[in-house]
Amino acid sequence: MAHSDDNGLVLPPKIAPSHVVIIPIYRTEEEHLQVMEFAKQIQTSLKNLMLQDVKLYTELDDRDLTSSERNWNWIKKGIPLRIEIGPRDIAQNSVMIARRDKEPREKQSVLVEQIPNYVVETLAEMQEGYYNKALSFRENNIIALDAKEEFYAFFTPKNTAQPEIHGGFANSHWCGDSACEEKIKDDLKVSIRCIPFDAIEEKGKCICCGNESSRRVIFAKSY
Repeated sequence: MAHSDDNGLVLPPKIAPSHVVIIPIYRTEEEHLQVMEFAKQIQTSLKNLMLQDVKLYTELDDRDLTSSERNWNWIKKGIPLRIEIGPRDIAQNSVMIARRDKEPREKQSVLVEQIPNYVVETLAEMQEGYYNKALSFRENNIIALDAKEEFYAFFTPKNTAQPEIHGGFANSHWCGDSACEEKIKDDLKVSIRCIPFDAIEEKGKCICCGNESSRRVIFAKSY
């Protein structure tokens, strides 16, 4: 799932519209021609690469902006990898690659012949990292609640005049009656967000009416 941080959008590679942006860096027209030719060769080397079942797409950004402006533009858009190429990189037959999941100024020097493998392996590593982070966040923000009083207290804003955003999930019993779901929605602006397929059947009491229940569901606020 996409999310944001202080620098803008963050996109897991598998759902990103583009995966790599190549940013040429130059000062003179002579350097421009040299760097662009090299950049196009790099772009060609990345053509037809796959991240498992996802085809990788590359952007070549030669807009009339400073390299810093182009860099920040793509950081804010959440593109996973940024490749910077300047005359010094060409002389060393390498490029500088920055990852969206690292600090913006943190970059890795990669030899030209290693770029395709580096891109695929790094994107796969980023995908797994984002997934594990999201999974950990979900698990750490789900709480099992069985008492109606605790459930209502959990979702009641501390400041009713200016309710805070509530990011928690409650794993609670529900009898299956839509009237109970509607009452909770009316009282707390909370609704059932998920009925887990792998939920274990267990006896309990509906969090709303107290009637018998055989399964838990996930409740949360929607915004």
